[in-house]
Amino acid sequence: MRRLGRRIDVVLVTPRAVLVLEFKAGAASFTPADRRQVEGYALDLQDFHAASRGRVIVPVLVATAAIAADPVWPLAIGGAAHVLDASARSLPGLLRDLWARLPDGNAVDVAGWEHSAYRPVPGIVDAARTLYARNNVAEIADAGAEARNLRETTQAILAACRDAREAHRHVVLFVTGTPGAGKTLCGLNVVFGAERHQHATFLTGNPTLVHVLREALVRDSVVSGMKPLYQSA
Repeated sequence: MRRLGRRIDVVLVTPRAVLVLEFKAGAASFTPADRRQVEGYALDLQDFHAASRGRVIVPVLVATAAIAADPVWPLAIGGAAHVLDASARSLPGLLRDLWARLPDGNAVDVAGWEHSAYRPVPGIVDAARTLYARNNVAEIADAGAEARNLRETTQAILAACRDAREAHRHVVLFVTGTPGAGKTLCGLNVVFGAERHQHATFLTGNPTLVHVLREALVRDSVVSGMKPLYQSA
């Protein structure tokens, strides 16, 4: 099961529940980030996978070297349950107990489940990342500045960011220019470009940019034959 470049480690499809397992090999603790990850997979199946709707979906985080506490068993109602923790040693018993505690449901056509429609709708940030991976931002917006000026400005911003990281200090950079000069493009290039940093975040209050990205996504979907992610206003 794939969603925007991320894959679930293991899915167990049973008549009683759909189990989503995320393995952290060698991990000695259960972190909030890892719990959010496996919970997100379960919610994706609940919201976007046709054959999983209405089924009990149990996310299980397996930190192989951790010590798992006694579980709080999920209710046997449709939808994603809370995350259960397991270690390599406790996982077999957890699966047996889940099987015993959850009521038997309907027979499952595993092949039909696997090929059932899966239509995720990404948020604007994920959509922008996906779009930027396939297109140069210069192709979806016009800038008054020459390409050379945009490139030099982007390189100057990246150099200042590298210097700040190496010196362990905070900096505030101001990029000035007339409307349409390409200030937003510089920000996009810094955050989403080839030299992007994994912890970078791009925030904008520019509604025009959002409309441009949305329209570009719709056009890209039409060209590729896929269902549009957004309908332009």
